[in-house]
Amino acid sequence: VCSSDLCEAKVFAWAGVLWAAGEIARGRWGGAWVALGAATAVHPIVGGWGMIAAAIERFALERRAFPAWPALAVGAALAAVGVWPALQLSFGVGPEVRAEATRIYVTERLSHHLLPRTFADGMIARHLLAALVSWLIARQLPERSERQRLHGFTLAALAISAAGYAISLTEAINADIAYGLLKYYWFRLSDGLAPLALAIGAAALLAEGGLLRKLFGSAAMARWAVVLLVGLGLFRESLHWPLPGRQLAARSDKFMHAAAWEEICGWVEKHAPAGSLFLVPRQAGSFVWRTGRAEMVAWKNIPQAPRSIIEWRRRIVDCYSRDGSLVGMEPDAASLGREHLLNVAATYGASHAIVAAAVTGLDGPGLNRLHANDRYAVYAIDR
Repeated sequence: VCSSDLCEAKVFAWAGVLWAAGEIARGRWGGAWVALGAATAVHPIVGGWGMIAAAIERFALERRAFPAWPALAVGAALAAVGVWPALQLSFGVGPEVRAEATRIYVTERLSHHLLPRTFADGMIARHLLAALVSWLIARQLPERSERQRLHGFTLAALAISAAGYAISLTEAINADIAYGLLKYYWFRLSDGLAPLALAIGAAALLAEGGLLRKLFGSAAMARWAVVLLVGLGLFRESLHWPLPGRQLAARSDKFMHAAAWEEICGWVEKHAPAGSLFLVPRQAGSFVWRTGRAEMVAWKNIPQAPRSIIEWRRRIVDCYSRDGSLVGMEPDAASLGREHLLNVAATYGASHAIVAAAVTGLDGPGLNRLHANDRYAVYAIDR
C-alpha cells in the first residue's frame, strides 16, 4: 500500500524550479523551460505548476512568444515522463472510487496543504504579508528587467494560489468537484517563490546605500539591523540542527523519542528476518529506511492511486482508530488491547509489532517479546 524513501521527489523538483527561476530572470527561456520539464518529470505537481506559471509570465505578463520549438519539445517530453504515469494511476477506476479517494486525500490526510479552511491560523495572512512587503520593496528599487521577470514569475504563482482559494469557496456548492481540483496543490508553488522573491528584493535593497539612507536615515544601521535579525533567526533555527553531541529525531519522527527509536530500529535491522512485516507506531515515519523491513501501513506515506488510498485509510482506521475516524487515533495498535493487536495482525499478515514499552498485558500466547528499551518493545506475532 505504501513505501518509504530517504527523501521526497519534490526536493529535486524544487531544484529544477529554482534553476528555472534564475534562467527566467536572465531571460533565457529555453533553459528555463527545459529545467521546468525536468522538474515535472521528477514531481508533476511542483514542476507542472512551474511550467504553467512560466507560461503565464511569458504570454500574459510579458506578452511575448515562447522559446524556439526545440526547447519546447524537450521540456514537454521531459514533463511527459512524470505526467503520464501520474495520469495512469486513475485509469480504469470508477467515479465513486475516485471521489472517495479524493475526499480522503483532501479533507482527512492532507487538508493542511490543500484545503484553506483548515490552514493553521495566521499562515495565509503571513503569506500575503510577505507578498505585500516584496511588492513594496520592488516599488522602491530601480527598474531592472531581471527583477521584473522574476516578479512576474512569482506573481503568476500567487495568481495560481488565488485561483485555488477561489475553488475552495465552492466546497459547499459541489464538494466533489472542489476536492477533485484542490488535490493538485494550488498553493505549493507560491509557498516557495513568494519567500524567494522577498529575500531577493531585500538583498537588492540592502545593496542600495542611497536608498537605504533615504528610507531609514542610515545605510549602516539598516544593514546591521538585518545582520542582527538574521543572526537571531539562525540561532533559533540551530536548535533544530544535528550539531555534535545532540541527538535529534528525523523530521518524519518528530513525535518519537529519537535515541530509543534509533536503537529499536537498529535491533530490527540486525535481527528481524528479511521478509518481516511490521506493525509500527502511527507517528513513526522512518521505519523502512532505517531497517529495510516492510511496514503494514504508515500515516506519513499515503499512496497516490485511488484504490490504494481507500485501502490505506481502511488499514489506518483498523489499526489505530476507536471510532472509525482519523481524529484522535491511538499512538499504536497495542493501545487498543492485546486482542485488537492480534486481530489486526491476523487480518493483514503482520509478523512483528513495535509498541510502546509502557503498554502492559501483551505477553502471552500469540505475542512474544523479543527486545525492548525504555520506550519501545518489539514483539513477534505467531500466526
